[in-house]
Amino acid sequence: MVLQSFIQYKAFSQSADVQRLSTRNVKQPSGPSRAASTLVEQDVATGGKRTSDIDEERVAAKEKSSSDGKDEFLVDWDGSRDPLNPQNWSWFKKWSIVLLVSQIAIIVGVAAGIDSSAAQEAAARFEVSEEVMELQTAIFLVGFGVAAPFLGPLSEIGGRLPVYVITLGAFCLFEVGSALAPNIQTRVILRFFAGFFGSTPLSNAGGSLADIVGPTERTFVFPVFAAAGFLGPSLGPAIGGYLGYKVGQEWCDWLMAIWGGAIVILVALFMPETFAPSLLRMKALQIRKATGDERYTTALERARKDTPFIQHLRHAFAMPFKLLFLEPIVFFVALYMTVVYIVLFGAFEAYPLIFEPFDLNPGEIGLTFIAIAIGIGIAATPTPLVYKRYLLPPEERLILAMCLSWLVPVGLFWQAWTAYASIGPWPCIVAGLVWGIGVLSIFISSYQYVIDVYNVWSASALGSLTFLRYIVSGGGIMWTRPLFMSIGTHWALSFYGFLSVVMTIIPFAFYVYGKRIRSWSRYALSPV
Repeated sequence: MVLQSFIQYKAFSQSADVQRLSTRNVKQPSGPSRAASTLVEQDVATGGKRTSDIDEERVAAKEKSSSDGKDEFLVDWDGSRDPLNPQNWSWFKKWSIVLLVSQIAIIVGVAAGIDSSAAQEAAARFEVSEEVMELQTAIFLVGFGVAAPFLGPLSEIGGRLPVYVITLGAFCLFEVGSALAPNIQTRVILRFFAGFFGSTPLSNAGGSLADIVGPTERTFVFPVFAAAGFLGPSLGPAIGGYLGYKVGQEWCDWLMAIWGGAIVILVALFMPETFAPSLLRMKALQIRKATGDERYTTALERARKDTPFIQHLRHAFAMPFKLLFLEPIVFFVALYMTVVYIVLFGAFEAYPLIFEPFDLNPGEIGLTFIAIAIGIGIAATPTPLVYKRYLLPPEERLILAMCLSWLVPVGLFWQAWTAYASIGPWPCIVAGLVWGIGVLSIFISSYQYVIDVYNVWSASALGSLTFLRYIVSGGGIMWTRPLFMSIGTHWALSFYGFLSVVMTIIPFAFYVYGKRIRSWSRYALSPV
């Protein structure tokens, strides 16, 4: 148990419910006569007031509870304003969590792309071709995708915080191993596991944000996290280009290990547990400890007691694949996100070829990715304005993508036909900013739409999105260079541009037909 989790556990011992029960006679007779001493009756009896001076109301509450058939031993929050409920935490505490989670998103994204700009130095070190060195980036993304549907549900079993600490720690260890790898085979294997364990905290992050904010608040919080997630891949090549060029490729991995270790320490010391069922379990433990009555349990504890653990785990692992292949919304959003990620991560291999006519060194080529990062930052700005009065239906979340998704093909065509030495590098650089705006707009819009549509199943739906887009974009790393070498920079970028044009139909289609499609689903939010 890490520091903040321990503090939360102790805080429940001072909660009103636990204090009220602990001061009562623990050895009251069981059965109906005990009803007035339960959590539910106490809330009914006092009308939400924290007083204990009206015995008549307690008796009335007892009779009402018995007639209503309420479960007197079910542990829940102490009313809608319970200060221990993450939804009721202060904005300072919530934003501290958002910034920590965003740091995790940045470092994992940087790790995905930091080696791509140092491929030339790495190829010389291991005496292999640059094409072989592309594997280190591709396999990281594949590991990321493979882990998402399997390790993502772990947070719904043991809580968010242990997943952060354990998987981030493992990520750092594999980055150390990558830095020390004596040959390319060892390095590729270690990069796979770095991506594998790097996926879980990022998959966990969306759940953490949903734990602490509602749909309206998420309008302001999610763009920060989303921008961080995309800033990482765009900053990685900029950092790696100069590190590899100046001090050696292995320092890319050392930087990730050191940076990741610092974040693990911050998370262990300052990140609280946010998963409500885990927190309620802490409360139930304190109540059982105070009363000696083992019947006080949470809804999740009862569900797990009735369902074998293996069956619960099997269901959790199967759900992302079930949603991906049976839900049209999930499938087509995943398809769109996959194209977006092929463009983003394909840039790792494409940019050295795009900027080849301009005679830039690896460090300078890495700096061109900063324009993409600026575009991503710009895209995060209008989101709260678009959704500041957000209510149902979920299709309203698609407005941002409908307005800005066209910037992806525009930027790609712009980049394709200005990549001439006679024109200079700046038009190509600015084009990256343009499609960077479109990429983040699609991501924010799509993710929020899926979260709103699938609600309690959103973690599994997002896991399926992560699985498909990272697996395919990992393969995209390997085919990018052959594509550009065979048909040329101009037509290769145009190919991605035409593909993006086709994909822009998706948000418009779901905006018009999304309500009808949701009516067919057993998992999606019912139309209202």
